[in-house]
Amino acid sequence: ILVLAEAYPTQGQPAALRYIHSRNLAYRENGHDVEVINFSASSDYAIDGITVFGADSGAGIDASNYDIVLLHAPNLKHHIKWWSRHKSEIKALILFAHGHEFLDADKVYPAEFDFVQRPVIRGLVRKIYDRVKLAYWARWFERTQANYRVISVSKWMQDQVCHFANVSQEVRARHFVVVPNS
Repeated sequence: ILVLAEAYPTQGQPAALRYIHSRNLAYRENGHDVEVINFSASSDYAIDGITVFGADSGAGIDASNYDIVLLHAPNLKHHIKWWSRHKSEIKALILFAHGHEFLDADKVYPAEFDFVQRPVIRGLVRKIYDRVKLAYWARWFERTQANYRVISVSKWMQDQVCHFANVSQEVRARHFVVVPNS
């Protein structure tokens, strides 16, 4: 199993996206070999017996060496860029929908507190990025012929992903499943 993550625990930051590491340890305990690409890492390392590749060496990995590729909270900048370079090598693909990566932040997340001062440009950039990513995902889900599944951690999350990415009932029934966090 090859897992792609924006961040991953290190010796210096042991809590970074720890829930992904917990899942990986469970996969390993069930007999699976697991390796990770950490897009935030500049070098390779190992943690708790799991090999972690930094962004540069991860770019050159041959995905055909893995039975499954997992994308946790996939973003356009790293995950999808990597997928587009390796899609012909991937046997099976699983996308984990954790939240923001498939949602319109302005419509789902609560408003900022009045005392929090955020630059206007930052909010505008987030709105533009949300529109671009949701349009991208809408096309991706409908057009991608790959062997893929989208795992949501709750029915609510699956409903939101399908709503904001304009997923058809046919695609939802074929590719979307709910697997609650344990």
